[in-house]
Amino acid sequence: MDILVSGSMAYDRIMDFDGQFSVHILADQLDNINVSFTVNSLTENFGGTAGNIAYSLSMLGEKPRILATIGQDYHRYFEWLNQIGVSTHDIRVVEEELTAGAYITSDTQNNQITGFNPGAMKKQLGFDFNSIDPKDCLAIVAPGNLGDMAEFTAEHEKLGIFSIFVRINYVVNKY
Repeated sequence: MDILVSGSMAYDRIMDFDGQFSVHILADQLDNINVSFTVNSLTENFGGTAGNIAYSLSMLGEKPRILATIGQDYHRYFEWLNQIGVSTHDIRVVEEELTAGAYITSDTQNNQITGFNPGAMKKQLGFDFNSIDPKDCLAIVAPGNLGDMAEFTAEHEKLGIFSIFVRINYVVNKY
């Protein structure tokens, strides 16, 4: 059975600030914010909704097909996907963009400041559904490119593919 996983591919860059944002971001000066934080650590994780779901499915022994875009900096992500047995065949590399990136800084009170660059996720995949057998297919539609989400949903319905729709607010997996 084909398991199609559509969504995002991203690099999650997690930083740890050894202080409290509330000391630096003052309520009476919210109209004039200019802050810089020195962080203790920076880790980079393979993320994105499609990447995280495909990883989880691979840990269960499945061989999901990722339907997503990734940027010119895809090499390390593809190496890792190959190591865990997840195909990169259906992922479109967008050479003129970087892979989507989340830059997340947490303080000692677990408050977070996040910046997100959608990068290659701004581009649609352009997947050809003629390459699948709808009777032997399950689809998972997770947050990613909005055009792909709408197109895949319509195509799944037209072909009679059983689809699961996922709503994810925020997930960081540390592999």
